[in-house]
Amino acid sequence: MPSVKLNKTNLALTVFKKIESKYFLKHEKIFGVAVSGGPDSILLFYILNKWAEEKEKKLKVFTFNHHLRRESSNEATFVKKTCEALGCDHIQ
Repeated sequence: MPSVKLNKTNLALTVFKKIESKYFLKHEKIFGVAVSGGPDSILLFYILNKWAEEKEKKLKVFTFNHHLRRESSNEATFVKKTCEALGCDHIQ
């Protein structure tokens, strides 16, 4: 699997600021995110993982495969392998 390096783009900085503006998020150590495996959820996952690493927080990734599309099984597998590569907990 290719390694992905996410630089802090304007989008990432905007997401970081939005997360950090929420009082309760500053005190939590574990966060969860649902990731389908589509491009939008993968991007969100990478941004949140980068934020979690910088803030020394743990990210748990949830995937539920409804089997509604032919690609969904491959996407769920991709999410699982990506989590393994990044050291995130994955729950399917």
